[in-house]
Amino acid sequence: MKILIGTKNHGKIIEISEALSGLSIECLDPRSVGIKEDPEETGNTFAENALQKARFYFERTKGHALEGNQTQRPCESMPRQPETARGV
Repeated sequence: MKILIGTKNHGKIIEISEALSGLSIECLDPRSVGIKEDPEETGNTFAENALQKARFYFERTKGHALEGNQTQRPCESMPRQPETARGV
């Protein structure tokens, strides 16, 4: 299984990849799937910005963007729709 980690922060991508290393999951970053632009982060809270990022990546990957991690902790969920992410 491949998932797109909704950040261009290399440190977060490594952290999340390491947290999922025992599973059969390949973590992809936006650049590796051809996404060059950055999502808007105009929300008033971390949760609003995470939802904006999740929707941005979801739309650009035809539904394969699974996590807009706006915290300093590893990914906690892999929802099918960005609105279902825990902590969002």
